[in-house]
Amino acid sequence: MVRVTGVLRQWIKHKPFRKWYYNLQGYNKFGLYQNDFLCLGVYTFHPSDEPLYDEALRRLPPDEYDQYVYRNIRSQQLEITKAAVPLNERPTFEEDETKGRFLEPYIREILKEKKEKEQWQEFLMSK
Repeated sequence: MVRVTGVLRQWIKHKPFRKWYYNLQGYNKFGLYQNDFLCLGVYTFHPSDEPLYDEALRRLPPDEYDQYVYRNIRSQQLEITKAAVPLNERPTFEEDETKGRFLEPYIREILKEKKEKEQWQEFLMSK
């Protein structure tokens, strides 16, 4: 297990480091945002296996869901052809920070509902 020191934590908070790491990850080369990449289920231990992401995707408005599907289909096609999105069409770091977290409000809402449901179940069991 890697132990994170205070110096490393300070580096992680700096915007230039985050921007460098964003470009290093490479999902922007396929036109994907961070939440797109989380929901792809690339690895067997990936968080997309959880029903939380399925429910968050289900709650997306139709136009946002269509954009999500388009980005995923295009990224898969680009991967098959071993190509990348042109530089002027790639999401920038700033765009990813604003538009790329499109599932987070839905995930927070789902977690809040889940916690409320657990509290209600505990209340009913205590009676």
